[in-house]
Amino acid sequence: MFITPGLDSHPDRDVHNRQARGFGSVFSFETGSYELSRQVVEAARIFNITVSFGSINSSLSLPARMSHASVPDELRKRQSVPTDLVRVSVGIEDADDLIADLEQAFVAASQAVELTADTAS
Repeated sequence: MFITPGLDSHPDRDVHNRQARGFGSVFSFETGSYELSRQVVEAARIFNITVSFGSINSSLSLPARMSHASVPDELRKRQSVPTDLVRVSVGIEDADDLIADLEQAFVAASQAVELTADTAS
């Protein structure tokens, strides 16, 4: 699932439009699996893994295991922070390079998760 208030279908788009100008460069997505999300983040080459988005460099984070790691599971579930959520902050790097990096990260992560599943059975 791709989540950004820039999408017409986003449930809080009107709230965002009242509170901000434009849609910025931060978005998030879910993979359906914490392990796959972790592998994607670790396989990226251009994106830095960080909690902070206060930079011109592109970065990725896993909020459930980084910024929200100290939040008890029960509270995190009530706040709807999925364990597989990946936040992306797009910096000033070339867009084609960033897209290619995410594509290769998804391929590498999928292969790593498949290998893990194969060796577990």
